[in-house]
Amino acid sequence: AVVSTQSGHYGRDGSLNVEEPENISTEKSLDELTQELGLEKAHCFVWSSLASIMMIQNMVYLLTTVLMPYLSCEWELSGPFETAIASSLSITFCLSGIFLGNLADNYGRKNIIVITSVTHLLCGVLAAFSPNPMVFLLVRTLQGICNGVGGHVCYVLAVEIVGFEYKELSVFVMVFSSQLGGLYLSLMAYFLLNEIGWRYLCAALMVPLLPGLLGLLVVPESPRYLFVKGKTEEGILSLKTLYRWNCRSFPESYSGKNAVKLEKRAEICALFRHGYAKTTIFVTAMFTLNYCIYLTFAAYLPLDSYKSRESTTNVVVGLPKCSNSLNQEALVGTLVALSGDVLGSILAGLAGRKIGRILMLKSLGFLTMLTAISIYFDLNSILKNILNMMVRLGVTGFRQTLFYIAVEAYPTVLRSTSSGFTSCFGEVGAIFGSFMTYSIYPVSPVAVVSLMVDSALIPLL
Repeated sequence: AVVSTQSGHYGRDGSLNVEEPENISTEKSLDELTQELGLEKAHCFVWSSLASIMMIQNMVYLLTTVLMPYLSCEWELSGPFETAIASSLSITFCLSGIFLGNLADNYGRKNIIVITSVTHLLCGVLAAFSPNPMVFLLVRTLQGICNGVGGHVCYVLAVEIVGFEYKELSVFVMVFSSQLGGLYLSLMAYFLLNEIGWRYLCAALMVPLLPGLLGLLVVPESPRYLFVKGKTEEGILSLKTLYRWNCRSFPESYSGKNAVKLEKRAEICALFRHGYAKTTIFVTAMFTLNYCIYLTFAAYLPLDSYKSRESTTNVVVGLPKCSNSLNQEALVGTLVALSGDVLGSILAGLAGRKIGRILMLKSLGFLTMLTAISIYFDLNSILKNILNMMVRLGVTGFRQTLFYIAVEAYPTVLRSTSSGFTSCFGEVGAIFGSFMTYSIYPVSPVAVVSLMVDSALIPLL
């Protein structure tokens, strides 16, 4: 609604000089409209479509940590080529995230999610029919680009369609869905890997993408993105769709002219100004260390299953036959360990705000260090699996807490930039962890475990 008021004054000749009407806009802002949407059917549908995509993205990220024994055995890979395959996704993830991470700001949230998801689906099929390791390496490179370009966009879309009180919940749902990827991978590997082989497994793992993509066909584009890009009519249609799905009435006279206040886009250099330099350096360094132990430990588990059954020392005695590279006991260990990702995600989301983010970081870092030290010793398989799960719980909870800090420690205009920059640079740690694991494990497994312990210990200092 627009209220018009008139004011004026009498001149010397006695005539009334009427001033131009003053328009006072009482239209609601986009934030107010999304707040009135509540949290109902529309959000559940959008989040469920995005959740399957987030799960697949993290599954793809961890895929080679389970498949590497099979790839190495079938293609007789050398150590350097194992390292190349293991680190290729992290390298392209890091570079594409830094240089191409803003594509969703130019071409739309939904479009980027659809394109990267379809590419993931095709890569899964291509991986299944890879005739040689070079083709598989190309697949991993494409998947890394997809994760770097579109990995964070699901978070953005999920947050932009809810009111302020539900934003943290939306981030938690997306992170939790992502951590389900590791559990999904280990479950599928346990039931299918030694039954159908790694090739068919690569294709079967992509099945959850199909309902996610079908859901995205009807999911509207982010209203905030459309209004910011000046596409007012499309933004109103997107809002009307969400309102209709939630069975709420949308104001028919809404013009959308004052929907959003345009903010100048933040540059990366702003992260090192206005007193944010120390925070940026701290969060980036912690992400790097966290990703290092995250990938190192994920790669360590299947490699550790190669140790001699007759000996109690961690000495590699050679790969088993290709027909059964990992036995079911080893796959159970992977399943139990990766379930810690889900538990760590829940713990950081529920307890982080109550006890404080920094205290949560210290507690999880201390937990990771203690449980990682236990890997030095030859333990009962059940106890070892539980401790491995605690390592994953600590590492994953630590990383999710860092995500919250990267958002909460910066003003609104810097939040997207800070979370993208710090997490992408964290991939440097993943690259280093992959390189060290596949390079030094056959020589000294103890050195690999030391790398994990040190990565957990440094944040405590």
